[in-house]
Amino acid sequence: MEVILSVKFGYEKTPEIDGLLRDFKDMVNFCIDKAVQHKATSISKLHRLVYGELSQRYDYSRAFFPTAYRVALSIVRGWRFKREKPVVRKAIVKLNPMLYRFEGERLRISVKPRKFVYLNLKMGSYQRKFVKLWRQGKAKVGEPIINERWVIIPLKQQIDLTKPNRYVALDLNETNVTAYDGGEVKVFDLTEVKRLHHVYFKKRRSIQKKIRSLRTKVKVLAKYREREKRRVNDVLHKVSKRIVETFKGKAIILEDLKGIRNRIDYGRRLNRRLHSWNFRRLQLFIHYKANLNNRMPIFYVNPRDTSKVCPRCGGRIDSSPKCPTCGLDRHVAGAMNILAKYVGSLGSPRKPPDDLDGGSLDGTTNTQFTTPI
Repeated sequence: MEVILSVKFGYEKTPEIDGLLRDFKDMVNFCIDKAVQHKATSISKLHRLVYGELSQRYDYSRAFFPTAYRVALSIVRGWRFKREKPVVRKAIVKLNPMLYRFEGERLRISVKPRKFVYLNLKMGSYQRKFVKLWRQGKAKVGEPIINERWVIIPLKQQIDLTKPNRYVALDLNETNVTAYDGGEVKVFDLTEVKRLHHVYFKKRRSIQKKIRSLRTKVKVLAKYREREKRRVNDVLHKVSKRIVETFKGKAIILEDLKGIRNRIDYGRRLNRRLHSWNFRRLQLFIHYKANLNNRMPIFYVNPRDTSKVCPRCGGRIDSSPKCPTCGLDRHVAGAMNILAKYVGSLGSPRKPPDDLDGGSLDGTTNTQFTTPI
């Protein structure tokens, strides 16, 4: 199985890189204009429309153009039913294999025939771990993406996910993750995530009331939003790491929670809580850590009724914190039901959610992860 993990690297800015970012953004916007104007939906048609003018406008290697076509068409295809014409506002460059060479500590970019721009990468211990795998020949590099802050480099690694005979089911909740492996129950605390969301919600409300200048308000809100994201990600990374290390060697069973936020209108307050619940991100972190570090496969089951029926006495739990008949904790019941549901459906595991990755999680096709640092 091939796992692709996109790793962020900082880099030293140079005037050449800044110019390349601006020019590639302009290339993509020009391609978008032509695609919308002529209703182009294929690369070949867009190539015929823009190649000559792009060649006159930009003194770069022609290998940049096909990537600009692909980026532009992906944006146009997603825009079709919107009113305003799409525009790329953030500077970005995507490099195809003809344009770059990864050298571990730096990235060499071919901007013209026999003319190169070198991009020095900033690395911490996390990034060095993957560079070491690349130097050992255990990982390959995909198509890097450069923006104004980061270089995002996909690193591909072949791993062997043998199907184990031991499993652990995880029930993801707002304040904890409850795990059940058939004999023992373990609970991983997530109350810090809920606290952080509440604290930053109050800060945003205070900023909106106190700051009158719209420009200043947008800038301050963006700063706190990014800070909240970093702190929440830090907690989720630590919790997911503890989960994977605790159950090393076992397959992990999760619920397919795709679309849960859109299923029912629970009311304003509960909807806000539901939208701040980071279950998808936590699933992603558990998934790639389990696959990449410990060769642990991940499987998904339908979440229907997993927290409503008591597996011990068969009673209805519904919205109660415990089974009204035997007193079994609702979260423990959920984890037990998830495990029982998967064991009962062995041989036909559920496909993963589309927004987690682009392939199957049962070891048959590629799996891709893009994770923030």
